[in-house]
Amino acid sequence: MPRSASIPAIFFATLCLALTIYLFNVAEGPEHRNTLLGVIIAEGLSISWLIWTVAQVEEAQQATPIPVPRSRPLESLPAGPVAGPKDRQPYLHRALQPTRPPSRSSNPLPPPPTITRRSVTLPSLPQLPVPQPGRSSNPLPEPTSGPTPPRPPRPTIKLDDLLPAAPLGQASVDAPPPRPQPTPAPQERPKRPRKYAKFTADSGALPAKIGLNELQLCSDILSLGYACAASDGPVSTDEEDHLQGWLWCVVENTADQDAATMQQALSQASEQCKTRGKQKLEAVAKLADSIRSSGEKKLILAAAELCGEIIAHDGRLEPGEYATLSTVLKGLGTRKIKAEDIAEELLSNDKEVANILRDAKITEGMKPSERAAILSNQWSVFNARTNLRNLPASELVKYRRMMAVISKLREIYREMGD
Repeated sequence: MPRSASIPAIFFATLCLALTIYLFNVAEGPEHRNTLLGVIIAEGLSISWLIWTVAQVEEAQQATPIPVPRSRPLESLPAGPVAGPKDRQPYLHRALQPTRPPSRSSNPLPPPPTITRRSVTLPSLPQLPVPQPGRSSNPLPEPTSGPTPPRPPRPTIKLDDLLPAAPLGQASVDAPPPRPQPTPAPQERPKRPRKYAKFTADSGALPAKIGLNELQLCSDILSLGYACAASDGPVSTDEEDHLQGWLWCVVENTADQDAATMQQALSQASEQCKTRGKQKLEAVAKLADSIRSSGEKKLILAAAELCGEIIAHDGRLEPGEYATLSTVLKGLGTRKIKAEDIAEELLSNDKEVANILRDAKITEGMKPSERAAILSNQWSVFNARTNLRNLPASELVKYRRMMAVISKLREIYREMGD
């Protein structure tokens, strides 16, 4: 056995012997102790045999001495004349030659162009006329610090010195006539445009009377509607018309003296909301909570209806719309409108999505993990088809469109799962 393998073998054998001795001390029954005693004796014998074997191998592995012959054969000199030694030429030391090739001079760089410095000439000094004697300004006298003159005492006003009040019906002679004040121009009620007069959505069910104290609340609702419209990209023309129609519903329910102010303030708020773009979910949730804290049930329900109508206005559900709508409805606390119902209705009405779900055999009660795996496989299948050779251009466009719809559907289901 080699020495490298003998050391681990002896170690494990000793470890087994120690473990057997420990079990012998722990064992309670006499039959178990007799068995372990026999095992201990057998392991001791095996360890002794192993150590003896290792020692024998080490002795056998010792190098045997090289045998030396006892008698060397006799060498016989060759018969005949032996040539004497020849003189050699003296040793000449030669220096080592360099292995590198001789250096070559590279092409010289062209000389730099000479820079001509411009000479700077200063303008000549003007010739000033020689001052002539004449009138000169008299210097002001320096102020001298002296005692301040005493101020005259202020006259005291007594009540007896005041003029008596003018009798009723007579105006004071010295009093100026009152300044004429401009009469405020009466503000007429703004007329509702004709294209917004046919607004019949459920969000138009507003309170019969809306005052200026609810202007901030109506502005928040309008901002919430623009946030839902911008969740899938820029606000479209149809969505803008729907929000403006709701704005004019609010103006119509405002009193005559407040209608112009309400319309101007809401128009400014809508212009600001259009430039904000897509909002974060934290900002949308904060805005919905502020609307809910007002306690106006009709306006809160109108806000939920308006957001649902904006999401479902184009008849499709895009990534980002479900997350925004669910955040809005959760912040408003309305139970009548559910984001899941709107999402399922929009997905079922989309023909491309319906065809993919039908071909993939995806049902509503399927687990999200199974649904995600099936959509991933479908995307891989269409991706492999786009890489086929001699594929018509129409088929390539079709497969790429299917891949885009599947990617959108996976993103929507991911939002619904969260």
